[in-house]
Amino acid sequence: MISLKKTFFTFLLLTFVVSHSWAMNLGTYIKFEERIASEPKEKAIITAAVFSHYLQGIADGSLAGYSLARIQNKDNKSFTDYCPPKNLRFNGDLVKDIVDSYIIFRDSPPDESVNVGIVFATEMAKTYPCK
Repeated sequence: MISLKKTFFTFLLLTFVVSHSWAMNLGTYIKFEERIASEPKEKAIITAAVFSHYLQGIADGSLAGYSLARIQNKDNKSFTDYCPPKNLRFNGDLVKDIVDSYIIFRDSPPDESVNVGIVFATEMAKTYPCK
């Protein structure tokens, strides 16, 4: 059983490591996935929870940012928007699916220095273009 103390310290560490000025790049994203797959189950659960929490933040920030951007750019014809289905849930699983597809279905290895949030927003525009 995972101790509450270990979980608390993991999230405390995450708070110090993931500050407002830090953004996860694809290289770190890939390392997180590899770590989750290779760690013992007890540690993998904690790492997966931290990873999931971060991805949820990307989903929340993307939804809020694009909502505001739509309002601010309603008359800007060069604004690249995306129009997901109304029932699409913006959550960490969506971010993971979109980013994993970006990594897997490329002709060449991705640039691992690229920000995960940027990949998500760009791929959402390609996956759900406005008509």
